Amino acid sequence: MHLTPLEVFFVKEFCRSAGVSPDMMPALKVKERSRDPVGFMTRVTPSSVSPELRFESRVFSSLRVACVGPDQLLCGMVLFFDGIEGKLEAIEGFVCMAKNGRQSRSQSSGPRPTEQ
Repeated sequence: MHLTPLEVFFVKEFCRSAGVSPDMMPALKVKERSRDPVGFMTRVTPSSVSPELRFESRVFSSLRVACVGPDQLLCGMVLFFDGIEGKLEAIEGFVCMAKNGRQSRSQSSGPRPTEQ
């Protein structure tokens, strides 16, 4: 599986912020994707992550948001990096503002296991 356009947007935002070229993004493969009504968590296949997609911290988040869906909900993002090599590990997107202007979810503290 490949990244969705929204996931690509989030990774490009990281690349822009980190001063890294996004040219390696087409090589990224999805290992696992889970969705729920207020967001998603996508784990990336480790072998598909190029050396450029590394970060010295465990978590990257941006103030930029995307407007998604027919209701144009504001969707925030968090990228998670492994604690050993700093490679991109997971992408989380979450609804941060509902249509009525109320916060619907706060950022998580890390990747969550997928419920079956």
